[in-house]
Amino acid sequence: MFTGSSLTPVTGTVTRVSSVVGGDAELPCDSRPPQYNDSLLIVVWYRDDNPVYSYDTRVQGPTAHWTDDAFAERARWLGMPNSALHLRNVQLRDQATYRCRVDFQVSPTRNYRIVLDIIGKCEFQNIIIGKAFLK
Repeated sequence: MFTGSSLTPVTGTVTRVSSVVGGDAELPCDSRPPQYNDSLLIVVWYRDDNPVYSYDTRVQGPTAHWTDDAFAERARWLGMPNSALHLRNVQLRDQATYRCRVDFQVSPTRNYRIVLDIIGKCEFQNIIIGKAFLK
């Protein structure tokens, strides 16, 4: 199902994406072939170096997309021109460092690192300000 090593070095900058619990997040990944005579083969998403999603252009039909059980129906690849992994109903456990690996027919593999920050719900029972006690 997966080609190449999951330990391919990541170059370039780290992209940070923020979302709230229950919201959506789009993790960008440029999958456009760098040459006009090239084509996309496979995109693999890793969360902390474990594969969580893939889209393989060499496979036809629904099996071209694979999703880890942790994302079930919440993850979907947005192809060109958006080139992003769309996560629905994000949870605190989704906060992690993700890596997108893009393999082409001719060009070298590209890797992108994305940090997903999740903003959770805060509930304060009591707040102390100076000597005042608020409820």
